[in-house]
Amino acid sequence: MRSWINVLIAIAISYVNYGQTDFIVSEANTLGGLFIDSDSLYVVSSADRAHVKSVLSEDSDYSTFNLALVGPGFYNYRDICKIDNYLFVTKHGSSSNGTPGIYRMDLNEENSFFQLYLELNDAYGLASRSQELYVNGGNSIYKVDISASDPELTVVSSSIFEYTFGVGTLALKVFGNYLYVIDDNGISRIDLDDESFSSEYISTYDGWGIAIKDENTFYMTFSDDQNEFGAIYELKIDTQEYIKIFDIEGFLQTYDIEYYNDFLFVTTLSGDNNKVVRLDLNSLSTDEVSLPSIKLFPNPTTQNISISGLNKAQNYVIYAVTGRQVKDGLVFKDAINVSQLSNGVYFLQLETGNPLKFIKK
Repeated sequence: MRSWINVLIAIAISYVNYGQTDFIVSEANTLGGLFIDSDSLYVVSSADRAHVKSVLSEDSDYSTFNLALVGPGFYNYRDICKIDNYLFVTKHGSSSNGTPGIYRMDLNEENSFFQLYLELNDAYGLASRSQELYVNGGNSIYKVDISASDPELTVVSSSIFEYTFGVGTLALKVFGNYLYVIDDNGISRIDLDDESFSSEYISTYDGWGIAIKDENTFYMTFSDDQNEFGAIYELKIDTQEYIKIFDIEGFLQTYDIEYYNDFLFVTTLSGDNNKVVRLDLNSLSTDEVSLPSIKLFPNPTTQNISISGLNKAQNYVIYAVTGRQVKDGLVFKDAINVSQLSNGVYFLQLETGNPLKFIKK
């Protein structure tokens, strides 16, 4: 499904590799989830360790935490997060290689090690705000108040649309009072100050990981489902302009991502998966070109959709996520009525270009 990407751009970015440096080179393979606390970058390996290094450092040194005492098998660690003196990691998978859930380590205690904090099947992404820990498990997101004497999992959302391969989502990021989430429908945000945790979709683009520079500028990773090896994308929320800005040398896909002061830190599960790569956004050069900008709006929609950027009428076909054709016709300046469609994700294919993904609510 991720290969169905709509081209909405009026600016071409000439992406280059001279802004790429190896930030961490680990003895462990499969470095995955990333987290930045103050000026320290944390990364967890799906095998048996986690690392920490100052984002300001220019040398090759880093510190290591051993995860080997977490449980037998020592596999399937997915994400990492820090609150005060506690470091948290998630363990995904079955009890055959250790109990799945959230594990915690007290960094202030000597000889401390990770211990099971809360059991949770399919534990995956982590994020934090103050004393609140947010974690994805399957198609749900949970909140944990770590200051509570008896912490428990409280459901924030149970409508996360899992990826086709059913692993949940790594992409949880807190920015301001919102928790941003990527699932197979796109990017949504949950209002953490609303007692009912109201949510809304703000884009139909999806991906493995997300980093946020400001409320309008997002950076995203993708797997090799797109045949875009090592790709990093920038998304502007207000215009939905979506552009590839980096191809990372040595990465066969991109996984998690963090932003810090015009640098991006990225991991991969394939290729050089023992590395955290640092990308300098100031190394990018941009050149304006005359490309048509074809946009579908509003998205999500309840009634009609319109297509802008067309210079002539074109035939269109709308498909459900199953591939079934549900509507066709001719479009130019008039809106397309989709009110009769069931709620869900659809793709509109024009005579030219890639499919345009939209959500009917």
